[in-house]
Amino acid sequence: MVALRHGDRFLTLFGHCERLSVRVGQRVVRGQPIATVGKSGWSTTMHLHYEIRRRGAGGTWGAVDPRLYILDQSWEDEDRLLAAGWSAPPPVGAPLPRTLVR
Repeated sequence: MVALRHGDRFLTLFGHCERLSVRVGQRVVRGQPIATVGKSGWSTTMHLHYEIRRRGAGGTWGAVDPRLYILDQSWEDEDRLLAAGWSAPPPVGAPLPRTLVR
């Protein structure tokens, strides 16, 4: 897995990687390769697990709808997605390793 921290409020997680191209603490720029897609755990085919986490009240990290942040795409219900994404606290996702949430 590769986890990228975007300031104090956001993390992006990339799972099921085959080969990592970055190391802990390295700064990366948009478009830079960070890993190759692979399969791990119980997955049976190569694929990417992509997740965005936002820090909420109390320092908890919750998963948010990635459609708000990926691609240069306008969504039909974009206004509703944006309003919902920023007004409600993010739902709590699976626990993150301690090294990511310090």
